[in-house]
Amino acid sequence: GEVSKKFPNGIQLGVKPSLALNENTYGTGISCSLAVPLLRRFGRDTHLNTVLAREYSLASSYRRQHRYKINTVLETVQAVYTLIRAQYLVKLYKEQLTPLKGHLRTARIREKAGIGRSMDGYRAELRLKKVEEQVNSTQKHAAEAADRLKELLALPLDRPIAVQAPLEYTLITIKLYEAVRIALQHRIEISQGRADIAEARRKEKVAKQNTLPDLELKLGYTRQGETEDFENFLLPDQDIWSLALTGSTDWNRSAEKAALTDSRLNIDRSRLNMESSREKIIREVRTVLNALNASEERIALRREQIHQAAGKQRLAKIKFQYNEADNFDLLEAESQLEQARVALISDEIRYIIDGYRFRAAMGTLIAFHSP
Repeated sequence: GEVSKKFPNGIQLGVKPSLALNENTYGTGISCSLAVPLLRRFGRDTHLNTVLAREYSLASSYRRQHRYKINTVLETVQAVYTLIRAQYLVKLYKEQLTPLKGHLRTARIREKAGIGRSMDGYRAELRLKKVEEQVNSTQKHAAEAADRLKELLALPLDRPIAVQAPLEYTLITIKLYEAVRIALQHRIEISQGRADIAEARRKEKVAKQNTLPDLELKLGYTRQGETEDFENFLLPDQDIWSLALTGSTDWNRSAEKAALTDSRLNIDRSRLNMESSREKIIREVRTVLNALNASEERIALRREQIHQAAGKQRLAKIKFQYNEADNFDLLEAESQLEQARVALISDEIRYIIDGYRFRAAMGTLIAFHSP
């Protein structure tokens, strides 16, 4: 029997006890061997090539899983706030139905009394129909958004769902260069790019070793002996040393040289992919940050529009009540106020969603923990 141990660098150590019986002679011995690859197959990268490749593949799978988690979070946030926006619009449009019905009744009464025109009634009725159509449309969008959210949460589509999410937000004031620095430090794509380059270099090292001759140094020691006395057969008295240098090679090495060339090309490709990922991350951070700044400006504009539309509505209502104008200005002011409110909630929700996208672009949305 033989017991051997192969180390990660390729060195192999073996111990082999022996016992023999030849007619009336007893033989015993123990042999120790040491095999050291000198050129090819020496080193941890070469000897554990398959294991290291599997470790790299496993680590890459964890990074891809982390990216899927980020995408799932962003999709869920998008679905939640899409549903909240649709529900808010349904509520906003429904709140307008009651005063519009009052406008229509008032216009009909004023027309019958001879102090109003039939056009006022038509305007109020058209406006009422438009709002009713908006209610139906937004209810449909809300149902679709709810179904999309249920799919993301793996819930049955027939189960009712209610969502709550904060509409408060804090303005983001970070500078572009600081955001880019954080992104290049935390983005999982950068970690994957570094791992790709390191793996390509390791494979290039293995491919380079495979072009070398297979040369191995073998050192052996044996302690043995023979005796006719059974009581002393466990006491060997002979030492045998051996030293051998073995090797083999293929002078052409065409396949190995082609593999070496391909591995060097893989290093260049990995570097180019790393640079491409870096530029893509910078563009993504810049795009999202510009979108946040644009949304911030639009939000301020929408609030000013709401203030002006509210003042215009109050003035048109007073003029209409005192018969100084028809209901055209009043309905137009209410429509503008509604549009400004819809635009404001849309821009605020877009800003909140872009805030999550910005954190994802910087790589700080979810912390990555390697198992």
